[in-house]
Amino acid sequence: MLTDAVPADLRKSFERLRYQHGLGVVDYEQFIVVADAAIGLYEPALRARFIEFYRGQAIPLNDEEGRPQPVTTDSYDDIAQHCCSCTKNRTLGSRYGFSEALLKTAG
Repeated sequence: MLTDAVPADLRKSFERLRYQHGLGVVDYEQFIVVADAAIGLYEPALRARFIEFYRGQAIPLNDEEGRPQPVTTDSYDDIAQHCCSCTKNRTLGSRYGFSEALLKTAG
């Protein structure tokens, strides 16, 4: 059971995986599909929790030179954009790049 704080898109994905997991009883491949897909839910879930944790507060990030440059936002896209502009690694389009960049620039 998920808490009410879970965003609707994550809730829908989780429910879909839970349903597919039940199908694994008669079709073993469904277990494999669910196991692989579940890994992809970690980052969106962590993004949502991160935004929820800092809701209404300044997020302690740094600029490219390491100077404090707090960001206040309710959107992870704003954080990702900040991280892209503050890192020399321009290949942040990868699946896990935004979280990696966030860790690098966090104060």
